[in-house]
Amino acid sequence: VYNCAETLTNLIYLLNQGEKFSHSEKENLFFNVTKLLHSQDSELKRLVFIFINHLQSIDNYFILTGPLLNEINGENIILKTTSLRTIGHIIDLSNIAVVERHLKTVN
Repeated sequence: VYNCAETLTNLIYLLNQGEKFSHSEKENLFFNVTKLLHSQDSELKRLVFIFINHLQSIDNYFILTGPLLNEINGENIILKTTSLRTIGHIIDLSNIAVVERHLKTVN
């Protein structure tokens, strides 16, 4: 977990510094990083969501809708707020109705 968090932190740093990745590099990073959402470590999940916020122009964001909505329903307030921010960055017209319906039912 520590190595994954360190690598994600370095990737976020590179993106903040203006490092440009090719489309195929972005897709590879995206799919490999989303696998980390299976972790039970909340800090690692938070870093994944922050990384996704910084990653731009990926076509497969719909893959994250389910895990993000699950975190919004969760008990961890930090993951809940980070998930809400992330879903705001990735939502598109094809899944906006599902997300809206789900958000209306969240307590």
